[in-house]
Amino acid sequence: IIARENKLLMQGLFSLKDKTAILLPPAVSELLKKANELSCRYEGGVTETHDNWICSQYALQIALPHLSGNEQLDVLVSLPEHGPPLLDLADILKPTDTKDLEQALDCAAQTDDKNMQISILMFARYSGTELSPRCREFVQHFSSSADRTVRGEALNVIAHLEDADLCKVVVDSGWTFETLDERENYF
Repeated sequence: IIARENKLLMQGLFSLKDKTAILLPPAVSELLKKANELSCRYEGGVTETHDNWICSQYALQIALPHLSGNEQLDVLVSLPEHGPPLLDLADILKPTDTKDLEQALDCAAQTDDKNMQISILMFARYSGTELSPRCREFVQHFSSSADRTVRGEALNVIAHLEDADLCKVVVDSGWTFETLDERENYF
């Protein structure tokens, strides 16, 4: 499947998604290489970048369940600039060491790559990793991001932490859903 080109690769990956348990480590490694190779920023209207993004995301969906939480986080941090992660990513993330998550959040905070920031915030929300005070500081930082999707994912983390101090920071910021334009602010 990995040797196929775009449309055939996409079909192969779609058919493989529900059969990930049968993969051996060499196949997982090849899928991760392919995801890295095809990872690119989607350019609206350009079929090749769309297809590459889809193939990269599906290769990740298939390979990541075979990795530990630490390995998953390493893959997400090391990806070249890419489009937004598929929401299905949330279903396959595993816990990692808190220090590793702190480092990943720090790395995300130091880049302008909003898609990396979204991926790492999704990891913080869905992996089951305990969020240290330092992790929470990074989440607070992202809650005031100029990018609405990054901000939304940070607010998702905050809402599920049930951390009164972080909720108070959001309230004190003056943010309100009433200022949202439904045509521009959606997920």
